[in-house]
Amino acid sequence: MPLLDRDEPRFARATVEMEQRGNYIVPYFNDEYRFDKPPLTYWWMHLNYAVFGHNELGARMHSILSAAAIALLLLAIGRDLYGWRTGFWAGIAWVTLFQVWQHGRLAVADMPMVLSLVAAHWALWKLLTGDKWRRWGFWFWVLWLSLALGFLAKGPLVFFSVAFTLALLRLVFWRKPLEWGRLQILPGAAICILPIAAWGLPALAQTGGQFWHQGIGKHVVERGLGAFNDRVSLPVVFYIFSSLISLFPWMGRAGAACVAARECRRDMRSAYLLSWAAGPYIIFAFYATQLPHYVLPAFPALVLLLFAAPGMDGKWARRWFVGYHALFGAIIVGMAVWLMLGPVFLPIRPMMLGFCAVLMGLMFIAVSFERRSAIRMAMGIVMLIAGSMLSGIGMRRVAISPQIALQAQEADGALAAVGYTEPSLVYYAGRTWHMYPGTAEGLEEALLRRPAMIAVLRKQMDMNTMLGFAHKTIKVCEEALLAEKRLNEGYIHGSVDGLNIGRFTWASVDLYIDIDQLAPELYPQ
Repeated sequence: MPLLDRDEPRFARATVEMEQRGNYIVPYFNDEYRFDKPPLTYWWMHLNYAVFGHNELGARMHSILSAAAIALLLLAIGRDLYGWRTGFWAGIAWVTLFQVWQHGRLAVADMPMVLSLVAAHWALWKLLTGDKWRRWGFWFWVLWLSLALGFLAKGPLVFFSVAFTLALLRLVFWRKPLEWGRLQILPGAAICILPIAAWGLPALAQTGGQFWHQGIGKHVVERGLGAFNDRVSLPVVFYIFSSLISLFPWMGRAGAACVAARECRRDMRSAYLLSWAAGPYIIFAFYATQLPHYVLPAFPALVLLLFAAPGMDGKWARRWFVGYHALFGAIIVGMAVWLMLGPVFLPIRPMMLGFCAVLMGLMFIAVSFERRSAIRMAMGIVMLIAGSMLSGIGMRRVAISPQIALQAQEADGALAAVGYTEPSLVYYAGRTWHMYPGTAEGLEEALLRRPAMIAVLRKQMDMNTMLGFAHKTIKVCEEALLAEKRLNEGYIHGSVDGLNIGRFTWASVDLYIDIDQLAPELYPQ
């Protein structure tokens, strides 16, 4: 599937601009500083590009490898704590969680950060409980280097997560003394800081301290104090309900997790997993900007808890399992029927039907575990693969940014966008775009540059209209009509239609290419 606005293209293109500039300390996107995240994801993506090429697979391979590595670590941790069966099914559950099905294949920084946290928590467990502890041993290095890599992937969340795990274990779930000396905190912190400082000090020097003020001040502190992009904040409640979907389809085993959780006062394994899982939820419970994947670091511990108990004891646990899957099964089937028979916008039907097949496949895999049914498992895998392919191909066919970028190849000069300002334009065109708001002033400012091509948003259809729930088309035509009057001479006029994936709207964009700046290799005359 094409890169999804708005974060994926920024990461993917920032890595390309790193390569072009030869500067692997400070990332740029669209010829401007990008302070959102530390550099580990860009470095890893650079290696992927060298192997797989500059394409979507190369941009996403770090997440794919990280998700697979987490599954293997869960196999090892589960075997260590409870046995092979728990580890095996925890790994399977991890790669088939709905949230991991999404973020496990996206060109963003989350999966490397979660990988580092899983390694750190395994090392933490070994250091606190291992019989053969020795100073400066293997697990000491795993813990502190994993925390360093986690910070280089996504910032200080890794430190808070491990700190909350230790605090909750000691004060809430286990309440017994811990052998803190085994962690060797002072030398470990020094080892952790060294690789961070090796990048951070040059980055601060090159940007005059902006990397700290923007990366931490804006993208960490400000998002905590004020909701990003004016999102509605629902403290505590948001992550409780979002987890019902994020942990689909294995949330049906919540009863089994509760069985394991009840043993936390007598079983340090359960207490440790509960502490690990609760930390991210507490950290983000009152964080103003709320996104379902923010609590992703808790999910490895949760899937281990889901399979820590051999079965679901109690009538209510079995009823929850049946009710949970019956509810979601009815929603998925109803959605599929509506997509096939309802007044749904035809171009998005294949993509949406593929999405339904993915959800049904995931549910079949979860149900097959409880029913011990190899046939259901095979059906689930087939539906998951077929649905993923159908949704990806369907999205590729209707995505508008690659279409606009293809037309931009005909222009040999500056590119400007008015109204339609998605980052994927920059990635797919492989060139800098000057972005302007969809206003008359934005259009006037764009025209002052005399760009080789101007992309002007004409109109867009919202999601409810595309899905047939409403019949209102949002029109953004005033600037388009103004552009048509201003550019009726000296410009070639065309238009493209397609899905704006970042906002899930169907957009119509007018394209104006300056005749005097046509690409000479395409129009030598």
